[in-house]
Amino acid sequence: MRWIKIFYTVAVLVILTLFIYDTYLTKHVRVFKKWKTSLPSRIFNLTPFLLDDPFAFKQMFGEQVIFYVETTDSVNLKPRDVCSLESVTTFNPTVPVIIVVTVTNHTSDRLPFYNSTSFQSLMNNTQNLFVAWATIPDIAKDTILEQFLFNDTRILNSEYRPAHVCDFVRFLLLWKLGGVYLDFDTITFKSLAPFMKLKNFLIATFSNGILTQAMGFERRNRWVELLMNCTKNEYYSELYPIVPYTVTTVLSKIFNISFNDPGAADSIKSQMNESLHILGSEIFYPFDYENIKLAMVNSSFIGYMEKAFKTHYGIHTFNRLTGHIRVGVNSSKPLAVVARKFCPRTTSLAGTHI
Repeated sequence: MRWIKIFYTVAVLVILTLFIYDTYLTKHVRVFKKWKTSLPSRIFNLTPFLLDDPFAFKQMFGEQVIFYVETTDSVNLKPRDVCSLESVTTFNPTVPVIIVVTVTNHTSDRLPFYNSTSFQSLMNNTQNLFVAWATIPDIAKDTILEQFLFNDTRILNSEYRPAHVCDFVRFLLLWKLGGVYLDFDTITFKSLAPFMKLKNFLIATFSNGILTQAMGFERRNRWVELLMNCTKNEYYSELYPIVPYTVTTVLSKIFNISFNDPGAADSIKSQMNESLHILGSEIFYPFDYENIKLAMVNSSFIGYMEKAFKTHYGIHTFNRLTGHIRVGVNSSKPLAVVARKFCPRTTSLAGTHI
């Protein structure tokens, strides 16, 4: 009789545990698998559970996910930011796109951009767009950057701290969860599937080396750990692009090449295995940094831009350089042509200029 009681007790505990776990999955995981849920279901807390349980995250979102990161106190996304979201969700409808917003605590009262008409419209009409909030301490917990981000006076006192923290947060998300990261100033021209399947990649530009505006890595990839550690050790607070600069410098030394040389990406490919892919400017850089302003506003660039629709996966508009530029939505300026073609919903709600 004693063994029978023990058996039934254990059986009840097992069934109860399975029921509780199944209830959790039903509420927090399986609902995302279908995606066609109400708007509140696509706004959720990323921490602390999901960041520390990649299995649950994978059950929610599958093998591929695209991250955006918002670390500022902005309360509004500009139309060009929403344009990026519309284009990427349109061309990658089976891939969840998650905007990770950093907050000071586990409430959603600081979530930005809800007073953006274009963003509200996109959320209401796009099933694969999500907003998650997380605290930076939770994102950095148990990583090589945890002490650096909160105790190192170099970054604490840097005038570029918000931008640098954002640079580090994108690495931390990929380290913990894996996936692809994109900046808000990236407008997509087509499906990203061909290079997303590479899993571990960085992108080299014409003359600026590697920029971390777009990258992808598997969870706990050794390259991410190496690059985070090197950037932490070599951190220089007075240089705005310190993270991409360090990434470029480190990989230049490892592969003994200069990213300013033509064919640098091909040179790297000949030296490495499949653990890391360095992609070229054909991904998001039809125009280099020096010409991007003209490419946005000079109508003589229309032909080059339309060619890029076929030859490139998108365009990085370098918002720090061009974010102040506004063009009429119905004008013949290249930026307006891009917007009308790749984010028509956002453009129609932008007013007279974008």
